[in-house]
Order: sequence, then C-alpha cells, then structure tokens
Amino acid sequence: MKSISVYFETGYLLDSSYDRASANQKTISSLLPHLQKSWDYFGSSFIEATLKEIDKNFRRSELLAYLIMHPEIFSCSHPFLININQFLDFDPNSNDQSMKFSELVYHELLHIYLDDNFRDLLNPSSPKASNLIKQFSNEDDVVIAHLHLYAIQKSIFNKPEWIQVWGWIVDNAKSLHSPGYKRAIEIVNSIDHKIFIEELK
Repeated sequence: MKSISVYFETGYLLDSSYDRASANQKTISSLLPHLQKSWDYFGSSFIEATLKEIDKNFRRSELLAYLIMHPEIFSCSHPFLININQFLDFDPNSNDQSMKFSELVYHELLHIYLDDNFRDLLNPSSPKASNLIKQFSNEDDVVIAHLHLYAIQKSIFNKPEWIQVWGWIVDNAKSLHSPGYKRAIEIVNSIDHKIFIEELK
C-alpha cells in the first residue's frame, strides 16, 4: 500500500501578528525534531493501520504541515496547519504527549485522505453521496465532515496500546468550539462504526 510522509516546519508568517507566538519561535523550532520523531513513530503506525482498514492508497507521497500557535487559527487540513499551543511544554519522553500530538496530526491528515479519495461519496450535494451521508444530510457541515473520520479513528484506536486515544478524542470533542464534533461522535457511537467504514471499501 502507498503510504505518506509528513514533515513539519514553523508557520512563522501566520504567527507574526501574535506577540506570544513571535516570542516563542525558538521554542517551536527546538520542538521540531522531537515532534517529528513522535510523528514518525506513532503516526506511521496510525497510517499503516488505516491503510489495512480501508485498503485505499494515499494519493500523495508527502505533505508539509506548518506548526503554529496563533490562538485564532485552529488546526486544519486545507491548508495543513497544526496549532501546538498545548504542546509548548512537550516532553519527548512522554508517550501520552507523543500520541496526543500524533493524533492531532493524524486527524487533519485523515481529512486530506478522505477528501482526496472519497470527495463525492462524502458530499451530501453530490449524486454519488453515500447512503449514510444522505441519511444525515440535515446535520451541519462539521458533523458530516467527521462521521466517517471518527468511524475510522474509533476502529483504529480500538487496540489495547491505543485505547486511551479514543477516550481523549471523545473528551476533547466536548470542549471544542463547535458542537458538531460532539454530535458526530454521538452518531458514530449510536451506530456500528463499521457501517461507515464499509462505505469506503
């Protein structure tokens, strides 16, 4: 299966209007090798598990993600930005912190993967929209964008060594800026998540 490599750089220009970010550029730069190592270890395992689950290649061989800390810019997939405010005290010896960072990157990477491979299937306005997307087409965009994504994550992290990651995702969704994240998880938990995954095969 064709995997993907992810590399990180500082997103200084995006942060330049934020004084605290400007003051912490050296900190972010010093974290780069540690965050890269964490991703290379955990992220590669997440990706490998995803490819086995979905059996669909990544369409790109590598991607560059920009690390930012501006409080008004959230982590996102288009463009590929990772807000690391919560990781400024990152401990490279902490598996929990390494997995939390890797899951954050993995979440945004999954958006790219799904968009590249299943854009029409997951678009409620497309005639090729899947049955589940049609079923939940009245939900808001955040919900729809996360149904199959969370189903993948729930399946991938259903392993003894990663089981706490899904718990973090569920807890984090309750505190995010949009209630759509929590709603998407409620839907995935109320239906067998494997049904969502079957639509991607």
